Amino acid sequence: MRCAGALLIRKPRRCQKRLSGRCRIESQPSENRALVNSIVRTAMKTFALCLLACLMLAPMRIWSQSEQALPPEIRLELLPTAFADGVASGFIFVLTNVSGRDISIPPPEFNCSSPSQNGFIRFQWAFVPVNGDGIGSGISSCGPGGGIYPVPPLTVSSLTRNWTLLHPGESLRVPANWPPSSGLMLSGSYTFSASYSPPKISSEAEHLLSEAGIIIPRQKVETPEQHYGKP
Repeated sequence: MRCAGALLIRKPRRCQKRLSGRCRIESQPSENRALVNSIVRTAMKTFALCLLACLMLAPMRIWSQSEQALPPEIRLELLPTAFADGVASGFIFVLTNVSGRDISIPPPEFNCSSPSQNGFIRFQWAFVPVNGDGIGSGISSCGPGGGIYPVPPLTVSSLTRNWTLLHPGESLRVPANWPPSSGLMLSGSYTFSASYSPPKISSEAEHLLSEAGIIIPRQKVETPEQHYGKP
């Protein structure tokens, strides 16, 4: 006969013992235990494989959720300060603390091609003349140059000496170097945008800032493109 769990128990062919005039059927205990043990081992192996798969996928899921749930810290704006013939002839970058906590910002460098310990703002512009190919701005390397120089001991005060502390809602305004020295305001179409890349600091500096409770930006932010045309 069959029981729950599809456990097959062979029915004895004859009555092995009689008790009070009744026939008592005895199952075969060794065979039953072997079947049960086999089922239990299979179930445990399946559970172990499922648990291992869940543990491997959990970090990826947590990382993905943390990236998506990360609240905004800094907003970057590219604001025109002057116009000439309908084209912006001056800009200013505005970094605003949109988080609910204080954030310290190192003085940003400009148009870097690699991560900078101060963070950097990249001012991107493109110009397409009325008839001809377009041109745009280049980028340069930021950070310390070559050579060997004495390095003072790293402390919180030396690290944050020129930094700006922004309370929630406060802004840092940085003038943009525009227009360039050549090709000023020619006829054609102009496109402007900007991006801010956060500081890239050492693990030692990270430890000092963490102990001091100092928070720096962690997110890259960009502005929408602005389009102008000069006849």
